[in-house]
Amino acid sequence: MNTSSKILLFTFFAFAISTSYTYAQKAKPADIQSDSSIFVKQIVTLKEYKAEKRKMDSLFKATGEVARASYEIDNNVSEDGNDEQKNIITGYIKEERGAVNVIAYEVKFDCKKKKIISVNNELDGVDVSTGDD
Repeated sequence: MNTSSKILLFTFFAFAISTSYTYAQKAKPADIQSDSSIFVKQIVTLKEYKAEKRKMDSLFKATGEVARASYEIDNNVSEDGNDEQKNIITGYIKEERGAVNVIAYEVKFDCKKKKIISVNNELDGVDVSTGDD
């Protein structure tokens, strides 16, 4: 093997090792994925989620506009702050109206207690019309 081949081989292995180390650092633990599935099951049973679904179904029937309620889970657990904040996952109940997506509720889930600890109305007093009138 000549010198340039050795350098190329060394560079390749150094890159492969650093890349696998980076992926290992960013990988989410299995318990966060498990907590997310528990969280989703609890979100869809919330009265707020069911009310949003009814509201979007009524809007669709009344206007024919594509409208639906959905949820989104942010699996990024905060590394900052105190120990209690590190065990909180945030989720959102959203209104989707065509190209307009609005967060209706912010939902917080405690991973240690395995339950939803807060539901905050994000639309309180906000007009979310599309402006196409």
